[in-house]
Amino acid sequence: MAVSKDYIDYILEQLHGLGGVTAVPILEGHGFFFDNKLFAIIAKDRFRMKMDETNLFLYKDAGLVAPPVLESTEDSGFFQVPDSIINTPLVFEKWCQTAIDIAS
Repeated sequence: MAVSKDYIDYILEQLHGLGGVTAVPILEGHGFFFDNKLFAIIAKDRFRMKMDETNLFLYKDAGLVAPPVLESTEDSGFFQVPDSIINTPLVFEKWCQTAIDIAS
């Protein structure tokens, strides 16, 4: 399923403060890169960012339940970001910066 250009543009607008974030079509979605590092994807119509034990605390700090570890290889290490976070640019940027920090 194709990802809406409007949604991709919205995500890039929300991350404008980070500077240098790009979106590239990959498989059935889009990958979001910073300094050539893949830190997030849109898959199955959901924005997911790279997370591990170093940044899962963000869910708890936001009063959210951390998602279970994903079993699927294609989504491994990427967790859905709630719309409430995406819709708050400064918080969203903070979350994505942690994903950039752990991206390889």
